[in-house]
Parts: sequence; C-alpha cells; structure tokens
Amino acid sequence: MYRKYLNEIYEQFETSKEKIAEDIKKNNLNKDLNQEIENLSKQFEEVKNFVIDSLKQIISSLVPDPRTLEMQCDIVLPQRSITLKNVFLKPSMKVGDIRQEIKTGLIKLDEPLSSFNDAVGYLIIIPPEKRQILSHLINKSVHIEVYKDLDNYLQNFDDYDVPIVEVTSESMLGGFKLKPNSAIIYVGDFKLKRDNPPYCLTYDYKPGTVMDYFTCTQCGINCKFFFCYVVTY
Repeated sequence: MYRKYLNEIYEQFETSKEKIAEDIKKNNLNKDLNQEIENLSKQFEEVKNFVIDSLKQIISSLVPDPRTLEMQCDIVLPQRSITLKNVFLKPSMKVGDIRQEIKTGLIKLDEPLSSFNDAVGYLIIIPPEKRQILSHLINKSVHIEVYKDLDNYLQNFDDYDVPIVEVTSESMLGGFKLKPNSAIIYVGDFKLKRDNPPYCLTYDYKPGTVMDYFTCTQCGINCKFFFCYVVTY
C-alpha cells in the first residue's frame, strides 16, 4: 500500500517537473529551470520521509515488546533428578521469580515441597546452542549437603561461559540472554515431602487406645500405607 502511494507521488513529481519545463519554454520565463526542479525534488523527499516515518510508527505500534513475549524453557533440579519441562518464562521476569515457577511445577508433578530456602540457591542459564555440549551436566544427578559441594558443582561450568547467578538476584532474566529452549539448572536448599522419613502412628499412640495399622517387618515403621500385615495394638 505504501509502495503504491510513493509511486503515485513520484509520478506526480515527474508530471509537475515536465509541466514546469513546458511553461518556462512556452512563456519564455526567465527563471532557472534547474532551481525549480531542485525545489520540487526537496518537496518530494520531505513527503517520502514523512510516509516512511509514519510507516515505522505504525509497525512499531503493532509489534509487541520483546520483553513481554513468553518463551518455553526447561528448569532442571539435579539434586532430585527432576526436570520441569516447557515452563513459560518472560525476559522481563526477575531471576527470583524462578523460585515460584519451581514450586508450582513440583506441585503439578505431584512432588510437593517439604521446605524451600528462598535465600539460598543458584541458577545456571544454559542457552539452547550449548545444551548438547553440557548434556552430561544437565542430566547428571548431584548430591549437595554443604557449601563445599555446591562450589565444586558450580566449578564444572567455569569453562563454558554460561551465566551463574544467585537466585536472590533482582536482575531480569533478559539480561542473561535468555532464549527459547534454554535449560535453567537450579541448585539450592530444598526438600521434597518424599524426602521426609515415614511417619509412624505409634509416635502419637496413647496407652489404652486400640487402633489398626500396618507394620513393615523391614523398617519397623507402623502406618496405614505399608501393606504388610495387620496388627492390632
């Protein structure tokens, strides 16, 4: 549409230029033909620039801000060998927002948390082009109990030039060149409910009370979920 409009303006410019030349020749006007053509050319350039600027404004108003676009990434929890697939993230999100995404994702996997220390943890942001070369670390289970273990694990990424950032950071994810299909590894201080020791009904047993429960002959735990044999206590 705009190309057609510019062509029409250019045709009008050529027509006007020819008309001026004919008028000058016909009326024997003592004017500088070149000056008239130059003036007309300037007018044409002004109109053309105006149309181009208007077109840019229209396009910019239609294209969304890249910071608001969602992208799918994987969040990897190597301490529990869990990967939260296709999590929608925005470059405008803060690094700390990942914590809530982890909590929500674990609930969806039926892996509820027992505890989660929001003040401790690191993110390793791996772009899609480096996922293959770092697959041995992305897919590796890791056991971290003390800070020394954490430092040793993070040193594995020193040679790969990938962002490592504290989970408490207020920086936006877009500042770390987050891309679709990136892998975000989270290591921190958290426990799943399945990590807790089984609860034994005898912990709250009151003498004189009669109840039915199951007893495991291997671990000695008494509860309603170990289907060994029924004992009346």
